Amino acid sequence: MSTQTRLTVHDGHSGLFGQLNELDQWWPDPRQKVVAGVNIHEVHSRLEALRFSLLEHFSAEECGGLLPPDYHGDIRFVEQSDRLLREHGELLGELSSILKSIPLMDGSAAQWQVARQAFDRFAEKLRTHEDAEACLLSAAYEEESGTVD
Repeated sequence: MSTQTRLTVHDGHSGLFGQLNELDQWWPDPRQKVVAGVNIHEVHSRLEALRFSLLEHFSAEECGGLLPPDYHGDIRFVEQSDRLLREHGELLGELSSILKSIPLMDGSAAQWQVARQAFDRFAEKLRTHEDAEACLLSAAYEEESGTVD
């Protein structure tokens, strides 16, 4: 597995984490009064941008695989890679559900809190997923490097 492959994946994960962190810092506190039209539109817009980034990121991983096509190492890494790739649909579905709920909100603090909690759960799952991908790539790279003279 090339260093370039690892750097490309790392850059993709860093970009997603950056978007998540930015959204997390920007998202209005549900206990504060929210101007429904502006903030609902802005939250939806930012979540849609995240969804687009995820689609691109997941598509690249699914087309190229998490492991290089010439990888012939531990079968457990291949199985874990397959499992992680299958999680993409679940993650996108969860984000799409949140996106569908945002325009239906009336801007009440209770609805903001529900939406924010749903996003926080999603963000944690996505971070866990991306961390698992990074760990898989590191372990596969180390295993492959250890077998090369």
